[in-house]
Amino acid sequence: MRPALLLALVLVVPFPAFAAYDVAAWEEDFTTLGLQAEAFSKCEGRMTEKPRFKGCLQMWDDAKKRVVRMEKFAKATPDPFRTVRMKEQEEKLGTATAFLAPEVRALPKATYSKLMANDKQLATLKPEIEALRKPAPKKPLS
Repeated sequence: MRPALLLALVLVVPFPAFAAYDVAAWEEDFTTLGLQAEAFSKCEGRMTEKPRFKGCLQMWDDAKKRVVRMEKFAKATPDPFRTVRMKEQEEKLGTATAFLAPEVRALPKATYSKLMANDKQLATLKPEIEALRKPAPKKPLS
């Protein structure tokens, strides 16, 4: 492929790998992650409802991607203040999503199958959702 054609293609077709990620993008992700953490409260106790189930799991997937992107940027551009903020936001997100695995695990098989049925968007998340459904490891008694 000619370099000029490739450049034109990159300019016309947005591709996340080519997008610049800077402090402003990190701040935007930070704000969005905070809003997502608050929004998870609307999912708690309502995972048997298809719209909540789907929306919550898609938001969870998006939040995980944001965290990875933000951590990568934070490591590449060391800033103690940003590192502290990132850690606080991850703790907030962890607390907000703590209900997720137990509720998904508690879904009866028939309900889970019904929620997943014929949904192409959820199908892409199936391996991660299946991981949520696995029983929590038992802690040894000490």
